[in-house]
Amino acid sequence: MKYYKKNIILFATAIMLLMLPGKIEGLPLGNEWIDYGQRYYKIPIHEAGVYRIDYNTLVDAGVPVGTFDPRSFQIFARGEEQPIYVKNENTGLFQPGDYIEFYAEGNDGWFDEILYKVPENHPNPGYSLITDTITYYLTWNNLLNNKRFDIETDTDFSGYSPSSYFWNVSRQDYTSHYFAGQTNNYGVTDPEYTAAQGWFDQRIGQGSSR
Repeated sequence: MKYYKKNIILFATAIMLLMLPGKIEGLPLGNEWIDYGQRYYKIPIHEAGVYRIDYNTLVDAGVPVGTFDPRSFQIFARGEEQPIYVKNENTGLFQPGDYIEFYAEGNDGWFDEILYKVPENHPNPGYSLITDTITYYLTWNNLLNNKRFDIETDTDFSGYSPSSYFWNVSRQDYTSHYFAGQTNNYGVTDPEYTAAQGWFDQRIGQGSSR
């Protein structure tokens, strides 16, 4: 009987949520980029760099190369299509020696903001609360105009004026300790993420010289 009543309550709650205008219906979920008629292959990335996936790697992974035009290759990450380079794709065939190249970055705190009750309280958008690895997705469609890098062929730099400086950002995240944010008198934290919750360095006590 308890199980039966519980199911009725859950069902009624679901109906009420669906009836709330602007609350559930039409709310972006972050997966709108997915085309459920396509196949996707996961590529885990944990650091920034230029990555190459060659013909043999795709064959070993089960990608049916040779059954579609390589210009239809796509790679998605963070909910958006990423520009790629596909060697010899204009031949319409993906063959031994061909490859896909793309630039990718490891995971940071870009998605963690939605966990916080007040998004502005997210302390470190440059460091993930969960993992340093993000998944890039390789797929293909029936189009020949997918996102690609522009190929630069200009090698004559004599007409350019050299700059006297350049900008470089060097970043170090100190993440030896995790702080759960504000707690109540019983040491219990808010179930939602709150201010000062996340990865930080060691505590600095009152009167400390550190």
